[in-house]
Amino acid sequence: MSDIVPFDHTKIELIKRQIAKGASDDELKMFLYQCQRTGLDPFSRQIYAISRKEKDKASGNWVTKMSTQVSIDGLRLIAERTGKYAGQLGPVWCGTDGAWVDVWLKPEPPSAARVGVMRNDFKEPVYGVALYTEYVQSYEGKPMGLWAKMPALMLAKCAESLALRKAFPQEMSGIYTSEEMSHSGANVVEGEIVELESEAIRNEPEKKAEAPRNGKKWERPFTPESLKEALQVKAEKISNPANEAQIKLFTALWMEYFGKLEVERHAVQEYLTGKRSLKDIDGKMLAAMLDWLKPDKSPDGSGAYVISQLALTELQTVTKAAMEAAGQVTLL
Repeated sequence: MSDIVPFDHTKIELIKRQIAKGASDDELKMFLYQCQRTGLDPFSRQIYAISRKEKDKASGNWVTKMSTQVSIDGLRLIAERTGKYAGQLGPVWCGTDGAWVDVWLKPEPPSAARVGVMRNDFKEPVYGVALYTEYVQSYEGKPMGLWAKMPALMLAKCAESLALRKAFPQEMSGIYTSEEMSHSGANVVEGEIVELESEAIRNEPEKKAEAPRNGKKWERPFTPESLKEALQVKAEKISNPANEAQIKLFTALWMEYFGKLEVERHAVQEYLTGKRSLKDIDGKMLAAMLDWLKPDKSPDGSGAYVISQLALTELQTVTKAAMEAAGQVTLL
């Protein structure tokens, strides 16, 4: 494969192990081709290989597919390298009144953002306008993650990406940033997260979950061992695997909790599911894990979803158990 990309064998193997984990040969070739085409460096986090759960139209089954995303800095770098990039105008934002402002200070999200990109061989700027309702990533109608915390910034990135692609279509056609992915044409399941068909694992301490195989009763908070068994039983009883929106929400909550502590995250995943990598966990287990986390609206009024307090307590104990099982000490 080294004959089609500007990476030596050692770097290709490193990309396959650390950046494009689990990629098929064809998916890895496609990712390396995009690195070559754009001139972006995956080791500098300018370009990413992202695994997504998609529904196969032929079989109806959920499959994991890999796609390529870039950072907004990556798009800016591509534009700069053309030698024709002459700066930007904006961003500016507006509300429902249509009045554009240089700084968004209102508590509610802006309705739209606009960015102009200039080329030294164009007479006029090329503008990109992003509407909040078209780009916001949400769960049950409420914004998730950074869309809840910094909507103006996220919307401005979408507008800038639009403008950059319009100004440099040859160099940027078909590549998107993570902020845009809900609008990129990727195979996303229509609609927001739906209720799991199986009964939810109860999140009140005084409630008891279903009886496990050994006839005992589980009580909340779970012990690490009872949590592992409860998730396995729950996954077996769930009719449908997690859909795209559910996977997106679970991943956002899971990654936010562990942050940069990947050793802890991998240990917990392996302890609970037998799979060290998140993308190797099947859809029914992901649905069971999301059910366990019981995400609810943050009490700060931001509209963002957070892990329930009971699940947070259980996460702390299971992280300690998982790290001890792996012969390590947790930093959480």
